[in-house]
Amino acid sequence: SLPNRTLFLDRLRQALLSARRFQRGVTVLFVDLDRFKDINDHFGHDVGDLMIQEMGQRLSRIIRDSDTAARLGGDEFAIIQTDVQNIEDTIVLAQRIIDELCQPFDCRGIRLHSTASVGITLFPEDGENPEQLVKNADMA
Repeated sequence: SLPNRTLFLDRLRQALLSARRFQRGVTVLFVDLDRFKDINDHFGHDVGDLMIQEMGQRLSRIIRDSDTAARLGGDEFAIIQTDVQNIEDTIVLAQRIIDELCQPFDCRGIRLHSTASVGITLFPEDGENPEQLVKNADMA
């Protein structure tokens, strides 16, 4: 299972300390399933929960071992990408996430289709602390 918001923010604090010390880049990606409420309302929370679990597994497979994916709540996930050399690498990751989450989800024999939105923030340009980076990534 993925870390929750509290653990995610703690790991992001640690990543930012390391980034400051070693002058390395850190990005935060905020991932949100589009129209998830409609899926929950139409198929029920059990199916929605299975979809969320599958989403977490897919995100875990996509990211590097050195990165962190977490479920912040509902259908909101976030990723910490460390040692970022340039923003283009993060944009490539964001597109991979969108492509992967556009693939159908099979939940109890129900084939569900969704799309995802990804917002990106770069430390320190888009925020100096974890809360600010996550908030700005959510709004991006």
